[in-house]
Amino acid sequence: MRFTDEQRRLLWLSAAEITADRVQRMIEKRGSACALWEDYRQGEPLTANAEAAHTLARYHSEAALDALCERIEQKGVTALFQSDPAYPALLKCIDDAPYVLYAMGDAGALRRPAVAVVGTRYPSGYGKNVARAMAAGLGQAGVTVVSGLARGIDASAHEGALEGGGPTVAVLGSGVNVPYPFENVGLYRTIAEGAGVVLSEYPMDAAPITYHFPHRNRLISGLSHGIVFVEGK
Repeated sequence: MRFTDEQRRLLWLSAAEITADRVQRMIEKRGSACALWEDYRQGEPLTANAEAAHTLARYHSEAALDALCERIEQKGVTALFQSDPAYPALLKCIDDAPYVLYAMGDAGALRRPAVAVVGTRYPSGYGKNVARAMAAGLGQAGVTVVSGLARGIDASAHEGALEGGGPTVAVLGSGVNVPYPFENVGLYRTIAEGAGVVLSEYPMDAAPITYHFPHRNRLISGLSHGIVFVEGK
């Protein structure tokens, strides 16, 4: 997998979890991620977050980026940039579309019409059955089911989509190689091995930090033509 210089610099920013809206503003001001790389070389900090600053310093060399790109390839991860034909066209329409998406599995699932099926992590039996049945029907109709791989309604939606023979997209609040929660590891592996695609805007190894999850919900929305909220408070 070969990356352009611009893409390598975007991976550098992503490794530090610099958010999409901030990167968009910085690139609009400076013109490119390559310009931001040079600004950093000249002493521009780019972020006030100490952990992010440490990561930017760690990867600010061609050798470090070579190692990062090699690891992405070794893990079977595909990095999708907004300029890539495989990047979901619908997702580009949101205000702060991710500048890079990490994917494992069949990225072809992203080219089909999609509907999100989501809801509470603590559903009733009725709610689980409805999510599963609805997702199965969508799968049978050739629609991709998008959800967040969380316990409860999300897991039932993914399972229903697979039962219906359709692909499903699991959008994580962690790195694409960090399945969460642990109880859904089997489901994660099934999707990542080709029954759909596991997707994240967070870099590899990113932990499932609480604030990641509401932030990732904009991706679930942005990928989907419609959203079904099955059950919740």
